[in-house]
Order: sequence, then C-alpha cells, then structure tokens
Amino acid sequence: MPKRVHMYVTIFLELKERILGGGLPKGAKLPSEAELSEQYAVSRITSRRALNELVEIGLITRVKGAVSFSNGAPEVPVDPRPKKRLPVITLMMPFASQLGRSVDLFHGSREMAESRGYMVNLLVTERDFAKEREYLQSEMHSYAEGVIIYPISDVQNLDILYEIELSGFPIALVDKRVEGIRSTTILSDNLGGSQAAVRHLVELGHRRIVFVTDMPLGAASSIRDRFLGYSRAMAEAGLMDHLRIVDYSEALRLAFPTGVEAIDRPFATNEALIDFFRHILRQIRETASCPSAVCAVNDYVAIHLMRAAAAEGIAIPNELSLTGFDNIELAAELPIPLTTVEQDFFSIGYRAAEHLIDQIEGKHAPSGEIITLPTRLIPRKSARPPA
Repeated sequence: MPKRVHMYVTIFLELKERILGGGLPKGAKLPSEAELSEQYAVSRITSRRALNELVEIGLITRVKGAVSFSNGAPEVPVDPRPKKRLPVITLMMPFASQLGRSVDLFHGSREMAESRGYMVNLLVTERDFAKEREYLQSEMHSYAEGVIIYPISDVQNLDILYEIELSGFPIALVDKRVEGIRSTTILSDNLGGSQAAVRHLVELGHRRIVFVTDMPLGAASSIRDRFLGYSRAMAEAGLMDHLRIVDYSEALRLAFPTGVEAIDRPFATNEALIDFFRHILRQIRETASCPSAVCAVNDYVAIHLMRAAAAEGIAIPNELSLTGFDNIELAAELPIPLTTVEQDFFSIGYRAAEHLIDQIEGKHAPSGEIITLPTRLIPRKSARPPA
C-alpha cells in the first residue's frame, strides 16, 4: 500500500526536489500561494503551509507580500527532516484486511491521534521483511513525528529497530515484545487467552488437544505466549502426556515458495491451498492418539482447517472441535460459528498512539514499559463435548 500523505506534504516535496535539483536556482521566484492552490486544487492554507515548511529548512526566503524566492541548493546537504515536524504519526502493520480485526488497530490509533491534533499515516508491509525494512529505514527521514510498529517478527530487522530507537526517533510497539527495545509495548494477553481456550475444551471433556500454528515459536513472542498458555492449561489438567504441537510453517513455505495471498482470505477459491490444509489435517489426525480438539494459533488457521474438514467429510464439532484466536469478523458468520479468543485491537491502537504522542510531546521518556490488555473467550458452536 503506498504511503498516504496530506497535500501540503506533496507540494513541499515537489518544490524541494525542484530546488535541490536545480530547477529553481538561487533567486528564482516560486509560484505564489494562489498559483499553488490552483495547480494542486487545494486551499491557500495548504499551499502556505508547504511554503512555510520550506522556509523552516532554509530552502526558500519569503518576503513582504508573501513572495517566495529559492535559496538554491545548499553546499551542505539539507537535513531531510524539517525543523518543525509535521503533526503526523505513522502506523506500520503487516496486514490491513477488512475481513480481520487489524483495521480496528488503525481506528483506535486514529481516534486517539485526532483527539491530540495528529493525523495517522498507514503503511502496510504485507508480511514482507524486505518491505518492512525499507519502511523502517524511510521513517527515520519521513515527515512523521513518530511511528507505531506492528512488527512481522520480533527477531527480524532488529538492527533497524535498534537504530531507530537509538536515534531518538519516537516509537511504540504493538503485538510483540522485542528484546532490548526501551519504548512502550502494547500487547494482548496471548498467554491468558490461549489458556482460557484450552480450559474451555478441557471443561467440555477433551483430553487429546493439539496446538496448530502457521508460524514457528521462534518467530514471535505472541506465538510463544499462545503455545505457553496452551501448555499451562494442559499441565494444570494433568494432560502433559497429550501435549502436542503441529507447526506447518516450513511445509507452507515449501508448498508456496512465492507466497500465497489467499492465506488471509479464508473463502478464496484456491484449490491448492485447500488441498494443502487437507494434507495438514490428515497429518494431525493420522496418529495413534488422534486429537478430539484443535487449539489453532489464530482464526485464519482454524477456518482453513474447518474448510479442510468439510472437504474430508469430518464433522465439526461432532468429530473434531476447533478454537481460534483474534475473533475476526468472519468468525461469528461461519456456517459453524467459531469459538475463539477476542483481542481488543481498538484499545491496543488507542493506547499505542497515546504513549507515542506522550513521548513525542516530552511527557515521558522510553522506559521499556510493557502494557498487557485482557483478552476474552467467546464460546460458539465449533467446540462441544467429544463423542
């Protein structure tokens, strides 16, 4: 998704490029506020703001009558960031599907930001580590005051994350704990949520419960916490002998080496993807201790398994109970509504923006605080007592 900015930023950048490139040499007269307003179809306030930002970094001089002249390209490269930074914060996310709940993260951060006089610029990395790296590097020289980072993993691009923090550029993290980062981190109670889901299955009478994930445990603290919650619930029920994890992340990578966009679109008609999950489901069930329930790491995994079960003729929940995590919008609308754990993405976004803006405005310094927000179990029809 391309970076979305206000028109005064567009005008500022285009004029800056013309000055630095020699198109507007020293002494050249710039378009007036009225001319810029007509050219870009914006108000005089917008064009005036763009010109004032150029004054702030020393590229133009404005004289009486609002006439502007280029100061030419400086001998020493101009600081790419204006001295007076623009009232924008950036939210960087790995995905922004309307079918999921991640959009609530944006809504929460925007509500808080707008209440404090800031706008929110959204960047989507599409779970691409190279794109995430590029965006992280560009944010240090952007026109945003700070950035909320929802990292793809807590072990990738660490050098850039550390560089950003050590530069003093304000950041806040969401969803994952990153070792060594002193900025505020806002998390869901992934451990407690997963523990609640497994306790629910145990209360229904299940004993053979398997944890299924599409990411290795080493990839993210949120995945580790969910597996730990599963493990603790199994231990407290005396079911450690039945502890089992199925991690199909490497099989998925080998089956779809160029990636598979439909992985986050559970109803996409991708026959290869359906066949892949049918194979995974067979692997899960074709053991001496065939599980009666699956605790899926997220709703997407649960829904893909639900589709595979239908294709395999396995009745959910009569033959296999399923729980998910996240409570995406589709979870309640499925033919068999999904039992899941709800994250409060809106509050995560709201609190992250609040802490980021407090840091920007000097109300507190980074302290490594980790704020954990509660999750909520939502029982539905995909889980029932075993036959």
